[in-house]
Amino acid sequence: MRRPNLPRAVHFGRDYWLSRCSGYRVESPTVRVGIVETTLFHTRCDCPDFLVVRTGRLRPQRTTVPVADVAEIEPNGRSIRVSCAIGEDRPSVVKGLWERVRHSLHPVSS
Repeated sequence: MRRPNLPRAVHFGRDYWLSRCSGYRVESPTVRVGIVETTLFHTRCDCPDFLVVRTGRLRPQRTTVPVADVAEIEPNGRSIRVSCAIGEDRPSVVKGLWERVRHSLHPVSS
C-alpha cells in the first residue's frame, strides 16, 4: 500500500530570513535600535552582507549593521536581535537635547 504524500513542514534558514527582513524591529542587548529599511548584498546573492537600519525618532538616521552581528531572527515577531551594542549613545543625545530645551525655557540669570 502506498503512503499518501502529505505536505511537510518547510524550514527556512537564516539566509532566507535575512534576505526578507525589511520592516523588522532591531534590538541590541540593552536598547531598541530601529527598523530594517533594506538589505545590502555584496558577496553573495542569496544572503545580505549588511542591514540598513533606520534609527532615531526625533532625528531619523540610518546605520548599517553587518549580518555577522545578528544573533537571532524571530520571523513570527518580525524582530532581529543583534549581539553588539548599537546606538548606546542615544540616551545621552536625548539628555543633551533636553538640557538645551530646559535651559532655553528657564535661562539662568547671572
